[in-house]
Amino acid sequence: MNCSSKFTDYFGARAFFPVIHIDTQELAMSNAEIAVESGAQGVFLINHGRSSDHRLPYIAMAIRQSYPKLWIGVNFLSMVPFDAQDFVNALEPPYHFDGLWVDDAMVDESLAEDDPNQGAMRLAKEREAMTWSGIYFGGTAFKYQRPVEEKDLPTVARIASKYMDVVVTSGPGTGQEADLNKIQLMKDALGDFPLGIASGITLQNVEHYLPFVNAFLVSTGICMNDGKGEDFYRFDPEKVKALADVIHK
Repeated sequence: MNCSSKFTDYFGARAFFPVIHIDTQELAMSNAEIAVESGAQGVFLINHGRSSDHRLPYIAMAIRQSYPKLWIGVNFLSMVPFDAQDFVNALEPPYHFDGLWVDDAMVDESLAEDDPNQGAMRLAKEREAMTWSGIYFGGTAFKYQRPVEEKDLPTVARIASKYMDVVVTSGPGTGQEADLNKIQLMKDALGDFPLGIASGITLQNVEHYLPFVNAFLVSTGICMNDGKGEDFYRFDPEKVKALADVIHK
């Protein structure tokens, strides 16, 4: 079930994915335009409380009509992973998604590495039977999920790589950077298998992660700041372009 080549075959060694938090379709289109003009390889759409998850395919279709070559992934925050997989599998062009990201890929590091992880294995087997063939990003040692002790990070990373295309981890919360030692431990265990990070990446810290991270899923670090705090629904074009340039250099 190890599909380490699917990400690298499509993107190469490294990719940058601005994460579009959905408010209105017009604002999503504007953010997608910023991402494309900045050189991002793809975007993720995510519902963070202002709209229904079921609106996301229609917004993806609108973006795809303007940018037919843009890779578009999704994170359905209100759905459990099984329902999210079923949902993307049922979609047909032009409403389809190229990638699926879940916060909890159901990996249990307490089991022996050669023991089957029932939840993660069921997810993987269901994907094998689906017509959908996109790239699956599985949240592992991820924010707001069951914590994983530092000593278990290599184990959980290796187990996760059996069941997904990209192992995705994060810092302790939204907008909070991941401990660099955590990232190093997981990447050392994964080797060439793709590792993604989905919180806390900014222009100020991204270079520290470049040797270890293959997929950068970024939102807070590229959002506008009106002096009162970040606007999660609006990208800052200068931040997006600057971060893209560093990731791609």
